[in-house]
Amino acid sequence: MRRATDASAEFQAIFSDRTWSGDDTTVVLSCLPTNTGVRLSTKQVGDEDMKRTMAQSLTYGKHGFFDRKLGLDEAVDEDSLRLFQSNGGRQPQSLVIATCGGLLVSAKVLRHERKSHLDMGNLFLVDQEDVRDILTRLAAFSADTYQTVYGYAGTVYVTAGLLNMGHRMFGPRPSGEQHTGHMFPGDGSTPVIVPGSPEQRDMPASPADWAAVAEDMVELFRRRFRNERRPEE
Repeated sequence: MRRATDASAEFQAIFSDRTWSGDDTTVVLSCLPTNTGVRLSTKQVGDEDMKRTMAQSLTYGKHGFFDRKLGLDEAVDEDSLRLFQSNGGRQPQSLVIATCGGLLVSAKVLRHERKSHLDMGNLFLVDQEDVRDILTRLAAFSADTYQTVYGYAGTVYVTAGLLNMGHRMFGPRPSGEQHTGHMFPGDGSTPVIVPGSPEQRDMPASPADWAAVAEDMVELFRRRFRNERRPEE
């Protein structure tokens, strides 16, 4: 059985080894089975059938979240398979399957259409509803991948992250135009990861479960932004 302290170190290794390019705010969901026997070999992560299966699932699967209009790139090393999409040098969507059993999926937060040239909402805020929707899709895809690739439906450690937040805050989007707002005064380049220590939970198996994962992570983000990224008075 994988301990939480071990999971934390493995998450850090998987996360820190990735290249996150571009300036789009990106939502990341990471999972790691509590069962240490759920693993893949180096040969398996580099297998062509595995690549084709995952590419099909990402683009055309029931819970796929890749853009069908963009091409798909890959990177394979001895520890992981990475499939991602590039758009103007950015990598808005990606999947990492690690030999340790870890799964990392990410998707960018789309900017809202401005209501007028005075609307500054995209500059000041990342909408929590957008993040919740993305996390719900990523949770569904992750659960489906564990069942498809590993035949696993047990417990997992889960973390979520927000990357490239810049100086924007996190919360509900105003119903009208936003002309002013607070901006975070500190280092906006540091990823925001929740929870502080990986939490163990049952594999989400239904729409209600996927939504529950997303809601729990959004609430943790709200608390982090209230406590650590509170704007200066």
